[in-house]
Amino acid sequence: MKYLLPAILCLLFSKVLFANTIDSLKTDKEVEIFINKAYKDSGQKSYQSMTVMPTDSLIKKLDCNGIAKKWNIKNWEKADFNKDGLTDIIVTVRWYHNFDVYAVIDKGNNAFSLFRLSKDPSEDCELAKPAFINKQPVLLFYSVKQDPGKRAYDYINRPQMDTLVFKYGNFIERNLKLANYKVKSIRVKASGCDGTCPVFELRIYETAGASYFADDYSTQKGDFETKIAADKFAEIMGLANYLSAKKLKNKYAVNWTDAPTVEFTFEFTDGSVKEITDYGMQGTFGLSQLYNLVSQLRLSENWKKKRL
Repeated sequence: MKYLLPAILCLLFSKVLFANTIDSLKTDKEVEIFINKAYKDSGQKSYQSMTVMPTDSLIKKLDCNGIAKKWNIKNWEKADFNKDGLTDIIVTVRWYHNFDVYAVIDKGNNAFSLFRLSKDPSEDCELAKPAFINKQPVLLFYSVKQDPGKRAYDYINRPQMDTLVFKYGNFIERNLKLANYKVKSIRVKASGCDGTCPVFELRIYETAGASYFADDYSTQKGDFETKIAADKFAEIMGLANYLSAKKLKNKYAVNWTDAPTVEFTFEFTDGSVKEITDYGMQGTFGLSQLYNLVSQLRLSENWKKKRL
C-alpha cells in the first residue's frame, strides 16, 4: 500500500503535466475565445473578431460539393498533428464575410503557434478534416482552385484535395515518393506588391554559406553574406529536398492583382536546374513554407556587408 499512493500521485501529476489549454476547451464559445486570443497573440491585428458557428449551421453554409457531409466536417476538432503528445486544434471560423480554416499547434508551456490554412480570400469552400493514414496523423484539405480559361480574366473552378502533414514547422503536402536527387543550392527572389512586401534575393549554398541582396522594405539595403546556423540550414535543405521540386509546376498564380511574385531556382547535385515562379505565393503549402523559412533568415542571421 505504501508504494500505491506515490504511484497514483505520479499518474495524476503526469496527466496534469501533459494536459493543456486546448484539452480544456469544451464549447464553441470557449473555442471562439481561444482562437481570437491565439490570433491576437500571434501579433496580427483585426478590427473584427472571429466567430465559431455551430456545426449544423456551418454545413448549411459550406456544402462544398457534398464534401462537408462526406467528411463529417466539424466546426472544430482536436488532434495531435506533430506527434508530440500535446493536443492541437483545427477550427473553421466566420470572419468578416468569409470562412477561414485555422490550426493551432501547442508548443508547450502554454505557448501556441497559429496557422492560417485558407489561401484564397474570395473562396469559402476550404475545408479541413483530421485523419490517420497508417496510424500517422494527417490533415485532409479541400479547396477550389481557379485555373486560367481561354479568355483573359476567365477562370475555371477545379476542386483539389490535399493530404497535409506537419513537418518543417508548418502544414505541407505529404510526400511518400521522395526523389533520389538532392538540392545543391536554392535561390529565392521576391518582388514587391501593392504594400510593404520585402524585395530581396537570397541564395543558399551547399556549404551553408548564403548571399543576400536587400532592397525595398528591408531593415537595411545592400549586398550581404553569412554562414547560416546549422539547424536552420538543415531545416531549409530538408524541406527543399522533401518538396521533390522537379515534380512541381513551373508557374503558379493567384487570380487577384497586386500580389508579390517569388521566383525559386533549385540547383541539383546532378547538374540540373528547376525554376518555379509563384505569383501570390500560394502555389503549394510546401513552397509557401520554404519562402517563410528563407525570408526569416533576413532577420535571424548575422549578415555582414560584402566588401567592394
